[in-house]
Amino acid sequence: ENLSVTEEEKTSIENGASPTALIIKKLSNGEMSPADTGLDPCTGSVFVTQVGTGEVLASVTYPSYDNNELVNTFNNAYYNDLLQDGNTPLVNRPLKQKKASGSTFKMITALAGLETGTITPSTTIVDKGLFKDAGVPYARCWIYSNTGGTHGPVNVSHALEVSCNYFFYELGYRLGSTANGSDSNKAITTLNEYMAAFGLNDYTGVELDEYGPTMASPANKEKAVKTFNPDATTSQTRWTDGDTIRTAIGQSINSYTPAQITKYVSTLALYKLHMVDHIQNADGTLHSEVEETVENVTKFKEENLQAVYQGMYLVTNGSHGTLRTAFNDLPVKVAAKTGTAEEDKNRSSHTWFVCFAPFDDPQIAITVMIPFGEGSGTPAPAVAKAIIREYLGLDYTPTNTTMQTVLAE
Repeated sequence: ENLSVTEEEKTSIENGASPTALIIKKLSNGEMSPADTGLDPCTGSVFVTQVGTGEVLASVTYPSYDNNELVNTFNNAYYNDLLQDGNTPLVNRPLKQKKASGSTFKMITALAGLETGTITPSTTIVDKGLFKDAGVPYARCWIYSNTGGTHGPVNVSHALEVSCNYFFYELGYRLGSTANGSDSNKAITTLNEYMAAFGLNDYTGVELDEYGPTMASPANKEKAVKTFNPDATTSQTRWTDGDTIRTAIGQSINSYTPAQITKYVSTLALYKLHMVDHIQNADGTLHSEVEETVENVTKFKEENLQAVYQGMYLVTNGSHGTLRTAFNDLPVKVAAKTGTAEEDKNRSSHTWFVCFAPFDDPQIAITVMIPFGEGSGTPAPAVAKAIIREYLGLDYTPTNTTMQTVLAE
């Protein structure tokens, strides 16, 4: 579309002012939307819960729309514009936009490996760049794809810190270890048990319409393949080691909403998510009250949990953490994990960011999902940081900073 500019703005640009600065200004004041730029990313969502209760603190979809236009005197023209908007503002993204979870999934694989004794917190795996044991096409560590290098020997905490794909390929493969080699069905069965323990096999329980998750499993793979090819053969639908290792890094056919990912991250005692606290009668008396409902309780060994927590801590605080500078200006520590998931080879990968804060006293869990938002300039960590600041009151400035003594007679 043509960019609307004033004569003053036009003259300014002709005299050498930055067009980019003008666009940023118009984005900031609402004259333009990200969609108007024709650039990625231009959509996103945020989901925030209170740790340990399941209370939903925020569910945000972007771009949004003006609800006032769709009540009382219904604005048909406005509604038709929304329907035709390529950025689908009517989609409730936190509950109805599913994407592969990418590396935000790796904490599940880590705990599956630790709890089954497949690895210990000190077990070291050497990143060789290309993982060849699961057959062709060989799976690559992201650093090998980017630079040709590797992460070298890493344990589970450091594998989370640097998001080493190779470590989790190897771990996923080892979950199927038998006396005669590796059993891909054994590996995925184990992973599915831990995925279910974190609620990734069911709805979140929130009181709004939501899409169910798609958990990577042999049955779901067969269903997905036959959806596109009803005549698919057994060899095309069967589960392989390649499927397992890609599941272990959150790829394969894993597909979840931001609400489902937040539920997984927020607590190990899975509470049914809820937005409604209580319902009142017309006269103001209490009709009913929503109780916090624990859906599943899995007891993990403390040393295993600490290994995973330490990895998430190192993401933002470690010397090699993938977000080691993003939260430097926060007075509280944050445990986090990033993730990317490819959908279209001609566009950037989707960006996921999950965290809980503060690290030593978790109060909130946050998921930010920016479709096609991969890149060093992804806004996901900044969005989460703003939420943490607001929730914890870190930007609060007292209106009266002078101690006053009041003497009353």
